[in-house]
Amino acid sequence: MTSKPVVYAAAAVVWVLCLQAALLAFGVFDGGGSFREPLGWYFLGKGVFCVFSLLLARALLEEFRGRRDREPEGD
Repeated sequence: MTSKPVVYAAAAVVWVLCLQAALLAFGVFDGGGSFREPLGWYFLGKGVFCVFSLLLARALLEEFRGRRDREPEGD
C-alpha cells in the first residue's frame, strides 16, 4: 500500500492554509500588499518547511520499509 496520495493531499492542504495565512497577514486581500509584515513571512516559511518535511518523511519511511523487506533473515 502506498501513502503517496495521502501525503500529497496533506502537503497541499498545509501549503494552502499557510499561504492563505501569509497573504492575509500581508494584506493582499485588503488591497494593501505590504510584504514587510513579519508574521506573513513566518507563515510562508512555516508552510514551506512543513510541506518539505512531510514529503521527506514519506520518502524516508518508504526507503526504510523497502530496506526491511530486502534484509535476509537469520543473521
